[in-house]
Amino acid sequence: MDWTDNDLRFARLGLAAAQIASGTGDPNWIPDLLHLNDWTSALAPAYLAWSGRSIPSVLTIHNLAHRGLFAPCRRWSNQARPDAALAHDRQRRPHRAPGPRARSRVQRPHR
Repeated sequence: MDWTDNDLRFARLGLAAAQIASGTGDPNWIPDLLHLNDWTSALAPAYLAWSGRSIPSVLTIHNLAHRGLFAPCRRWSNQARPDAALAHDRQRRPHRAPGPRARSRVQRPHR
């Protein structure tokens, strides 16, 4: 179901997953891999990268039609992210700092 605050709900879900994966809850357990499902959990590797942690991740996209798009006024509002995540260059384009996306490899499903 779509709620008006889904952007915030799922950003917080990604943050919680990143905190658990980084050992915040139990420092004796850290996963070898994060398996993320769709846009709803896709921010977890970004939160890990912003905190200086790196855990390999796999993102499975089940439905390309549901992409988690939000109005610009809602995007990144009140979400736990560093200011550098929204840095812009001189032409006001979003800055793509090296991070999870820069290190990713796309693997297409076998047919």
